Amino acid sequence: MRIRKKPRKPKNAMNILKRKAWTLFSRYIRTRDGFKCITCGKIDQSPRMHAGHFLHRSIASSLIFDERNVHAQCAYCNTYKETGGVYAAKIIEKYGIEVFNELQKKRTEYHKWTEKELQAIVDKYASPTSGNTDSN
Repeated sequence: MRIRKKPRKPKNAMNILKRKAWTLFSRYIRTRDGFKCITCGKIDQSPRMHAGHFLHRSIASSLIFDERNVHAQCAYCNTYKETGGVYAAKIIEKYGIEVFNELQKKRTEYHKWTEKELQAIVDKYASPTSGNTDSN
């Protein structure tokens, strides 16, 4: 007897666009940082190198695509290791206390990304050499 699978839900166009924007942005971040983990210094060009958020995207939706909030981070540091203090120190060292404070202020701002904003991110990071150091 054959068990019938539930029909798949149609893919949401916004989810697809957001995933594409994240894929391109993440690639840019890892390349920008030379595939070097901001918290432990490990260099790894494999899929084990992530683009890790200083302020996690689940609590800081407005900072998901902010280049100052996202850096190359090895899978271990990004997933398992408590690196908040080290990451904070690196943010301050790299950008200064003013940027650190600005990111902290934005941490609770909710932002629902629009199709136009996501498309602009896709367009900006479409080539490996694209992007800049301005906040998004």
